[in-house]
Amino acid sequence: MGKCNEGSEINWITLTLYGSSFMRVLLKHFGYVLDDGMILVADNEMAARRFITGYCSKTNGNGVHIQKTTQKKQSLENYQCGFWVMQKGIKDEKINNFFFAQTFLPVLVVGGMLPESLKAERYIFRLKKEDVEEVMSNEFSIQILGFYDYIVNNVNEVCNIIANLDTSILLTEYVGEIGERNIYSFFAGIGTIYAAYLRRNYSERKSMDFLESYMQETKERLHCMAEFACGVEISEMLSSLVWEHISKNKEILVADIEEIDGKIYAALKNESAVLFDEKFYYFPPKLLMKICQPLLETASEPELKRRLRDNKIIYCNSADYTVKKDIVNVYGGEERPRFLWVLKEAILSPDNLGLEDVFDNDREDGE
Repeated sequence: MGKCNEGSEINWITLTLYGSSFMRVLLKHFGYVLDDGMILVADNEMAARRFITGYCSKTNGNGVHIQKTTQKKQSLENYQCGFWVMQKGIKDEKINNFFFAQTFLPVLVVGGMLPESLKAERYIFRLKKEDVEEVMSNEFSIQILGFYDYIVNNVNEVCNIIANLDTSILLTEYVGEIGERNIYSFFAGIGTIYAAYLRRNYSERKSMDFLESYMQETKERLHCMAEFACGVEISEMLSSLVWEHISKNKEILVADIEEIDGKIYAALKNESAVLFDEKFYYFPPKLLMKICQPLLETASEPELKRRLRDNKIIYCNSADYTVKKDIVNVYGGEERPRFLWVLKEAILSPDNLGLEDVFDNDREDGE
């Protein structure tokens, strides 16, 4: 997915959040309406809270962290976004009431797996590591304050930009999904205003390149919203968690199921080995659930396993989602331990590499 962050520019999600909240009333005046809040899906709850902390501390009061569901909505202004962290067990009614807010932009941040009930007809976006890193930087505060100063000191210019938006190439030549046109137009307003801000300080080419990049990523982000409904985010998050965990924990060995030696057998008994064949990775159940701990912040273990099964990430034929697998131990004897069978294609690296292409069973000795 493209990035619109280059030097002085802000990442897509942070610019979109700021513009959607700070300019929401102004855009609505000209007929560009954001009809719902947003859901941001972070890798884990820690990343979610770090993003909120950084954003709220560096956006001149634009972001407010709603700590309790009883916090009065009227304490937020119409130019602000209110962040609420999803917790396991929160009832759908409370979440829906949060999104009914009209006086500010409600933003629900999910640290882990997106609950099934939140997938339908919501604006859902992935919160990436670089987004978290960005809002923690001092440069981000400078960038946002510069954009803020431009908007408040050039209101007439900003209004003229929005007034002419409906005849812009961005909207007159829109060829996307009909159902996404309204939200696309709203985001186009944000991108066009930021491009005008850049033009005040940089070349026309830089401004034009930014707007092209921003709108391309907007199209991709809107397309990806549909993928949340079919479980794509689970596969992406699982893959990321597996690669990160095995990279950091060198005691975990990766080995061919047909080549179990004494070292692999000992690691397997200690639930620190991943076996593989042509089609599957065989994870000891406790090991995979340990890896998936960030996803369990918003879901129970049975629910996570069910979602993995339903999205064809794991194969199973039992109530506990494990399957026995024949192995030959180091003594030549046959055993049938239970594993969680993960389809290899579900956790390939971005470079299309498998775990066995990067990690081997000599990691403790050689890495």
